[in-house]
Amino acid sequence: MANSESITGDLVEAVKLFNMKELKGTERRDILIASEKKYQAQWANDGVFEAHAPTLDEMPFHSITNSELRAKFPKFFELIAYPYMNRTLHAGHSLTISKVEFAAGFARMQGKRVLFPMGFHCTGMAVKACADKLANEVAMFGQNFEGYMSDATKESPLTSKPASAAREDATKFTSKKGKSAAKTVKMTYQFQIMQFFNIPHEDIHKFADPQHWFQFFPPLCQRDLTSFGARIDWRRSMVTTDLNPYYDSFVRWQMNRLRQLNKIKFGTRYTIYSPKDKQPCMDHDRSEGEGVGPQEYTAIRLKVLSWASKAIEYLGDKLPTTASVYFVAATLRPETMYGQTCCFISPSITYGVFQISKDEFYVITDRSARNMAFQGIFTKKGECDKVAELPGSALHKLGVQILPMNSISPTKGTGVVTSVPSNSPDDFITLQQLAKKPKFYGISKEWAELKITPVIMTPSYRNLTAPFLVESLKISSSKDIKQLEQAKELAYKEGYYQGIMVYGDFKDDKVEDAKPKVRKQLLDSGLAFAYAELERKVVKETWKVLALEHVANSNGSGLQTYSSETKNAFKGDPKFIVESLSDSTIYMAYYTVAHYLHNDSYGKTEGLGRIKLEHMIDEVWDYIFARRELTQVDSEACKIPGTTLDRMRREFEYWYPVDVNVSGKDLVPNHLTFFIYVHLAIWEKQKEFWPRSVRSIGHLTLNGVKMSKSTGNFMTLEELVKKFGADASRITIANAGDGVTDANLEEDVANNNCQTQTTNKSNLKSNTPDLFYDKLFSNEMDCLIRKCYSHYEATNYKLALKSALYDLTSASRLLPATYRYARAISSNITSAEAAQSRKRAKGKAPGGLDPKQLKRLRIFVATQFPAWQEQYITLLKSFWNDQDKDLDESRLMEEMKKAAGPDLKKAMAFVQGLKKRLLAGEPAEVVFQRHLGFDELKTLVQMAAGLKKFAGLKELIIVEIDGTGNGVTYPEQQQVKDMPQFANGIVPGVPTFHFENIA
Repeated sequence: MANSESITGDLVEAVKLFNMKELKGTERRDILIASEKKYQAQWANDGVFEAHAPTLDEMPFHSITNSELRAKFPKFFELIAYPYMNRTLHAGHSLTISKVEFAAGFARMQGKRVLFPMGFHCTGMAVKACADKLANEVAMFGQNFEGYMSDATKESPLTSKPASAAREDATKFTSKKGKSAAKTVKMTYQFQIMQFFNIPHEDIHKFADPQHWFQFFPPLCQRDLTSFGARIDWRRSMVTTDLNPYYDSFVRWQMNRLRQLNKIKFGTRYTIYSPKDKQPCMDHDRSEGEGVGPQEYTAIRLKVLSWASKAIEYLGDKLPTTASVYFVAATLRPETMYGQTCCFISPSITYGVFQISKDEFYVITDRSARNMAFQGIFTKKGECDKVAELPGSALHKLGVQILPMNSISPTKGTGVVTSVPSNSPDDFITLQQLAKKPKFYGISKEWAELKITPVIMTPSYRNLTAPFLVESLKISSSKDIKQLEQAKELAYKEGYYQGIMVYGDFKDDKVEDAKPKVRKQLLDSGLAFAYAELERKVVKETWKVLALEHVANSNGSGLQTYSSETKNAFKGDPKFIVESLSDSTIYMAYYTVAHYLHNDSYGKTEGLGRIKLEHMIDEVWDYIFARRELTQVDSEACKIPGTTLDRMRREFEYWYPVDVNVSGKDLVPNHLTFFIYVHLAIWEKQKEFWPRSVRSIGHLTLNGVKMSKSTGNFMTLEELVKKFGADASRITIANAGDGVTDANLEEDVANNNCQTQTTNKSNLKSNTPDLFYDKLFSNEMDCLIRKCYSHYEATNYKLALKSALYDLTSASRLLPATYRYARAISSNITSAEAAQSRKRAKGKAPGGLDPKQLKRLRIFVATQFPAWQEQYITLLKSFWNDQDKDLDESRLMEEMKKAAGPDLKKAMAFVQGLKKRLLAGEPAEVVFQRHLGFDELKTLVQMAAGLKKFAGLKELIIVEIDGTGNGVTYPEQQQVKDMPQFANGIVPGVPTFHFENIA
């Protein structure tokens, strides 16, 4: 056991350290986390995030309409698709949760009552699959996997790799943390994956029981979300399945009502099915292969006329003399069967001969036979009777034209492939190879020298698509895989979308029109049958039309999706949809009353309503969810006090509809689609309860690379918060991105925020905000608040973060004109004083200044722009192309020379200044305007007290200069004599400064 723990411990260490970045320091981080824990505990103790509908005392039951109730007491109901309990939450979950979190915080600051509930999904087979793996591993290695080393000596899961001398890239998977970093991780077994998620080694065997997963992980998820600072009302939490009998009752009610409404019915259809568990294996039931659905083929029956001698030896007397035997080829292109010349089988595959009926037999692979057995093709469901086996190498014979093809896969189709060399590059090149080396393949040359029948005419490749592409792409053998893939793609796209049939009963039809006609003809004649391997058909009903109209949101009162990608994802294929998770469509309604039913996630203790499970009959669910009123008989049967029922209904009618449901983009075609469908089915006549918005998001990458356990580029939510704290983690998640494209969590951003979110209290200003800069700061805060508000409304949280945090703290932010002016004045005063001090030091008088003596500062301010500038502004306007941001400088220069005369130098300097501003991107209307966006004189008066303190002045005098060059003090309006010459060239917004010592 010690050895087993050692090697798996090394495995986990290698994985966890592979791409972990070092913190710059933990002192500030630890201060933040201590503060976070303090207030999180206080929030929990005070029930800060417990959401309450208006009580019946606040507003009597049904005294006003539901919409009036929500208007009087604004609310916001949001959630994410509840997470599946096969592990602890990872950093990717935090991206989804953050969209709800940030919206909740915004709504709370608007004064709304906010409900953010969270349940835990325990339905499905993914956990069952993992539990089965563990059970097998316990049987193989022992309860604590102590026997693992005996197998590990043959193939260790940790294989050393030589260190690379290449240049290091900080964003890639490199580390300097010792020997663990030099290892390639290979997690072969489920118990190793469990250790990766920090499950104690001695407890892993318990997870061989699927129920243990659902007891173990939900509390950990609640712990991690609480540490993250999530504003969740945990009173309303639940687990799915009959682990919580109240929730099970709710799902039974849902299914009963859908069946009564004729929205669901019992029947057969194509789906992914698990023979081992004897039930459908839906999208989120899988440990791998999410998104894979059924795909329907046309199975072509090719009757055997005679057998090769080797095949006869294998068959012996296993077939009756009256037997009809068929090679069955599965195709997605039935319209090309007119050009069929032979069929291919693989020499390396052993085929089975399976009995379909008394005298009919199919030659196919074992895998496809097992598949057909569950599709009603064999006599008994789930059973396939194999009467003989035939190696593919024994089946080639002249006349039958069954030829070898090495590239046939035993894991796709039936292992039998029809050959259409006119349209299939694979088929054409295979026939060429067979004809070139017949002895090598064990056939006669003439068997492969077959006449090619043109079937489809295309604009680019004419009527022999495959030969044309093989020649033009210089494909010489089936080993030219890249070129063959390109040829197949070109052949299919043009053949299907632009091709015209030139052979058969549907000659001159477009290929896309002919395909279903040929398929129907083959099926009706018995030459083929329908066979599926991988999307199930549905009939579009009225309620689904309503759902699509709600998603379309043409009048603005339907579903808000925040992006066109999400809206389009709802539409899907009108013939095929993905199976829904039946108990995860309207569970949001359950959240509204869960705390009345139970006091824990498992429904073991009664909730606020003191309601027994047996009291929750279907009629009670109907009443709570506003679908009908209770009769006297119903009231007596349920034994729940009327006031309690009214309170529960108030909860539903107040919180519903869902304001936003946030989920990963992969759930749009299944979970979110049926979220819409079933809501509209249950509340078809009550539009006020239809969902208001859905937001889908992309996946989360870590440091710019896809998260993966096998590479070590992976982080759980617990690790994220422990490493950086909740605040820095939330900032980093907000910074990661908002759209349906993948977001990126950068550890460097979290690291930097660990260092910047704390400061020494002694550095904080605490005096009364009466100075000019305080007013400017307040104004800037107001501007940023307005920007931030608009970003929150649009759910652009990355931009909201920029306004609320980065713009507020960054010195390079764009400031209002008054603020920019004030900052420039302070800087220019410092420069002017330094310049005059240098003059004195060099003995240049007058103009020298002794900075140690008492000082007076005169600020000369122009109130009017010089009249001569107007004509050059007019010229500049005429030659500036604002759309292209381009200036016709040659023509401008010609006109300026004519207008300026001897003052050309002064005019050029002025125009050059304006040109620089235009080319730097400043709006033309701002550059060309001849007035400031603020009152310069009043601004300087407001700044005076601060400037005197800042520059150490005894006196500060503001001199106002009019258009004639005369000056008066401001605001006293006393005439100033002997105006200095440098004051004549100033313009509004650019004052000049003059220091002098006071005797």
